[in-house]
Amino acid sequence: MAHPLQYRVLHSLNREFKIDCPNGQINKTNKEKKMATQNVKYLSDADFNENVIKSDKPVLVDFYADWCGPCKMIGPYLEELADEFAGKVTIAKINVDQNNVTPSQFGVRGIPTMILFENGQQKEVIVGADPGRVREVVVQAA
Repeated sequence: MAHPLQYRVLHSLNREFKIDCPNGQINKTNKEKKMATQNVKYLSDADFNENVIKSDKPVLVDFYADWCGPCKMIGPYLEELADEFAGKVTIAKINVDQNNVTPSQFGVRGIPTMILFENGQQKEVIVGADPGRVREVVVQAA
């Protein structure tokens, strides 16, 4: 059995931990390309309501920035979750530098921040790159 990949992540509180990838494989192409999977949706302020608030499925939204180290580290893990839970939970991303209305509307003050929406309502908030908590929230929503 292949040894699962682990990613070191610096938490927003300066604590270090590792992300275990469930299937143990993220190929070089996925790590080099920005969210290579088709199952991750990129959002903007203009289409946020249509894709998140009006969605009939739960949506986990990752508020991120391209320059954010922890955001880059948890990206491949979110990609894995998007593939694993495709059709059950939507994984979406919104760049806070390019879209400032939506993050301020939901009180996002630090990144990465992930918010789970169900039936148009904010259900869970995760601040910092916490893969264990992210998985727990996605599994419960599925």
